[in-house]
Amino acid sequence: MQELVKESMAYRLFCRECAENRLGHAYMLVFNDKYALRDILKEFAKVVFRTKGEERIARLIDQESFLDCTVLPPPEGRYTADMVREIIEKSNSSSMEGGMQVFILDNAQTMSETVQNKLLKVLEEPPADVLFLLGATSEAPLLSTVLSRVKKWTLAPFTDEQTERYLLRQVPNLADARAIALSAEGRPGEALAVAKGGYYVSVLQGACECALALPSDIPAVVRKWGETKYKADLLNGLRLVFRDALCVRIAEKYGTKPSLMTGLPQIGALSERYSVHALTEAQTILADAEKRLALYAVFPQLLESVLCRIAACKEI
Repeated sequence: MQELVKESMAYRLFCRECAENRLGHAYMLVFNDKYALRDILKEFAKVVFRTKGEERIARLIDQESFLDCTVLPPPEGRYTADMVREIIEKSNSSSMEGGMQVFILDNAQTMSETVQNKLLKVLEEPPADVLFLLGATSEAPLLSTVLSRVKKWTLAPFTDEQTERYLLRQVPNLADARAIALSAEGRPGEALAVAKGGYYVSVLQGACECALALPSDIPAVVRKWGETKYKADLLNGLRLVFRDALCVRIAEKYGTKPSLMTGLPQIGALSERYSVHALTEAQTILADAEKRLALYAVFPQLLESVLCRIAACKEI
């Protein structure tokens, strides 16, 4: 990830501010790739500690074991009020190695309003020698009061060539590197998740099952997928399969070859079931659902609402 991040304007600006001793107390990076955000934020944190034991500290930051760099939430965890209380307590204590303390807050868009309001206290009155690095896939779920306390940079999507080179560094001899890079639309973390398969492939299949469900079958697929711990991935997968179905319909109209992101065999059946209007509306409905996810306590209800709204569009 280091090679990719170093090419971004945000990284160069951050390095300049650090070198000129002009760092603020809180920064937010907005980049629509939940899989890459954590590693990107770590690269920014390494800049702060460049002057001492760079290789050792960089390695510890990557391992999330450097005492002066706290990375939250835990993998597959979620933000809680107790977690923010611990952040405030630690930020008011001295650093372990003398110097700055850095707090990396990954996927901040998943914070509830309660958690954001508690975090606001330390953002409004930051202790000396403390830096907050927040990352979010979207700023929409974040409170305006939180956004007003951070310096915000939006990372532009990486090029297909950059994403492909990244994939090949991570998975040498990957046969589909070019195709996966093209489908990821500048999101290297998402591309790597697809390349490695694993749970993401299963979730994508689940998204396809949900998308193909008849209105009478929606309660059954909600019972099956409503309790998944990969809630954001399921919504993202739904957006991708409906996007692919839309591409197929448009390509058929103009006699061109569709550029598909998933390559799932069920996409053809999905494109035949829905109108272009319905597939377009599905993108709007799912984008709204992704924004509401952090604020929606009961995911099965959100999923059922989304699927019913999309099914209703078919009849328009």
